[in-house]
Amino acid sequence: MTDQTLPEWIRVHAAEVRQWPRIATANDPGCDVELCDRDRFAAGLCKAHYMRAKRAHRAELKNGAER
Repeated sequence: MTDQTLPEWIRVHAAEVRQWPRIATANDPGCDVELCDRDRFAAGLCKAHYMRAKRAHRAELKNGAER
């Protein structure tokens, strides 16, 4: 998946998101985050990383950061 196909709210942080440490111990491949073996849920990320990115985006908006 290329960064251009990601939603805007995660695209601006794609490089950072892909460097996040692994959250789960599952052996299912798919998540774009390095060392994460979970199945993809949305936007190339497993559910745990997707929700973490979404929460980070909400915090940015709450703190007045631009989209």
